[in-house]
Amino acid sequence: MSEAELAQVSIYRLDPDTAKEPRYDLYQVPYKGNTVLGVLDYIYQNLDSSLSYREGCTHAWCGVCSLVVNGRPVLACRKSAEKEMVIEPHPKFRLIKDLVVDFNEKVKKPWKLPKATAQFILKAELCDACGDCVIICPTQACGMRKVNGEVKARHTDGRACMGVTCKLCADNCHTMAITIED
Repeated sequence: MSEAELAQVSIYRLDPDTAKEPRYDLYQVPYKGNTVLGVLDYIYQNLDSSLSYREGCTHAWCGVCSLVVNGRPVLACRKSAEKEMVIEPHPKFRLIKDLVVDFNEKVKKPWKLPKATAQFILKAELCDACGDCVIICPTQACGMRKVNGEVKARHTDGRACMGVTCKLCADNCHTMAITIED
């Protein structure tokens, strides 16, 4: 395989049980036609079986593959692989190992949160406050808030939102009140 067909992938590595400081391991892998999750699978199966990451439904439904790629929160199963990538765990949640986080335990001071890149657009007149967006958001970026005396959906943490690679809130809004744009 030629150099042009290989991606340079730098992956955050840390096992809190055995090390205090993270490191970044560099891999050269095929990337064309692959998702970020496909690249991680390739690394695990062919180069480094010690890499820890999560893989669930592979169809952008469950959200367990939430990561940060080149500074942006994404779903690894939906994000296309790029020629150069820095892959890190989602910083909003407690790190278990490498790219695996505990979605039930938020970090008080995230080590690194990107600036908000996704636009959460709510048509308030359509929102019926069902709360589906809050329940389905894997990074807890959606919440409910009282607006002019009515409870409505809102973006509570735009920096944690995975934008158009996820859109679970928008895709599952039965009133079509939510749009996500990058």
